[in-house]
Parts: sequence; structure tokens; C-alpha cells
Amino acid sequence: MNRQIRSGASAKQFADLARVLRDENKLCFIQDSADDLPDEPQIVCSLGLV
Repeated sequence: MNRQIRSGASAKQFADLARVLRDENKLCFIQDSADDLPDEPQIVCSLGLV
């Protein structure tokens, strides 16, 4: 996503990419068991989008 921002992708292109990544479950980490979960939520990456 960062590469798309830097290359000047349009808002529609960026939204389409976000939709595809969401549909492919690539926007989040899936934990296999509760033992792997941290005590507090953690931000993995922030693009600083407003």
C-alpha cells in the first residue's frame, strides 16, 4: 500500500487495492490459538492516512 501511495495511485486504485487485500485476508494477522495473543492490542503498521 505504501508503494501505491508513493507512486501516485488514485484514490480509486488505492481503495481497490485495500478491498482486494481485505478479501484475501491480508490486512490482518490471524492467530491460531489464544496462547499466541498479546495482552494488549498492537499497531503493526500505520500509513498515516487521514
